[in-house]
Amino acid sequence: MQVDPVARFVGALHAYERMLRNSYAAGGQLASAAIDAQVHRDLSPIAGHQILRSLTVANLAIADALTRSAEAHRLLEVLGRQLGVDVKAYGDVHPKPSDAVLPGFIGASASCADSVA
Repeated sequence: MQVDPVARFVGALHAYERMLRNSYAAGGQLASAAIDAQVHRDLSPIAGHQILRSLTVANLAIADALTRSAEAHRLLEVLGRQLGVDVKAYGDVHPKPSDAVLPGFIGASASCADSVA
């Protein structure tokens, strides 16, 4: 029995996202360990900050990759609707923020400044 190529793609996308989330968490643990080492070994703050900055930049790149994989879900949803495919298979079955009533949530179209004011 041959695996449906779309199902294979969706499974690979979910596996990729799990790997990214795990990598992001590991980066946070690594940053925490770096700070702990700096404090307990009296590492120079300059050297410690350079290490922390490098780890932070790496985690920002992972966060960006997670955002872009979420965009892939949106594209799959649009394509799936056009092809008449059940889009729930893509794992994005929760209501969009604009469709949901969330206390204190401004919505995707509002700016961050609006939500703070």
